Amino acid sequence: SLAIRFQHRGEPEDIKMALQALQKALDVMPDEHTGTPMILTNLGNAFQLRFDRFRRLTDIENAISNHNSAVELAPEGHPSRPLLLANLATAMRSRFEHEQNQPSFDAAVAGFMRATDQKLGSPSQRFLYAARCVTMFVDHPEFSSHKPLLEVYSRIMSTLPEVIWLGHSVTRRYEESARVGALANAAVAVAIDSGDLKQAVEWLEEGRGLIWSQIASLRTPFDELGEQHPALAD
Repeated sequence: SLAIRFQHRGEPEDIKMALQALQKALDVMPDEHTGTPMILTNLGNAFQLRFDRFRRLTDIENAISNHNSAVELAPEGHPSRPLLLANLATAMRSRFEHEQNQPSFDAAVAGFMRATDQKLGSPSQRFLYAARCVTMFVDHPEFSSHKPLLEVYSRIMSTLPEVIWLGHSVTRRYEESARVGALANAAVAVAIDSGDLKQAVEWLEEGRGLIWSQIASLRTPFDELGEQHPALAD
């Protein structure tokens, strides 16, 4: 609550007290308690909030350190691991935006890719983390190259069938289908620019197949339509 108030008012005392409260929570937490990773990552998020406001490098380093500790305490298969990795990657992205160098750019991209790899994460989460990678490449072409960007789009394309799952609501499926079309086009464009025409054709077919399957599933059968609106059915 103190951290949220800091975001609204910008009072330094609020974020200071938030950090103190989180540190006290850590101090009283029993060893190997399952809740420790989340407190650590919340502590990292609080340091990042202060960094975003005052741009002190020590704050973002503390944020990354706490996020790293949280990830180390959450083994493979831990339900919170995708979120912990994404928080770490977000802090690394903030450090890159401050330092503007290749090592920090590569570290942030690698962080989001690790979050994308987590099979326990929901498809929409993995899709979001991969999309954040794409945004970094698009916003900072001077630090990017075709090969890693192709890898990011490969992750995105692999999650698309799950993102527009038939079990979602009709409204959401329409929204997701629009996103799929735009991302598939972008992926194909990158593959063409890279000279990987085979991959471009495969992604184009995959994207088209997903879109058409959605359109077909969203249509009302003609016999049902004919019962209500015969002229329209004709």
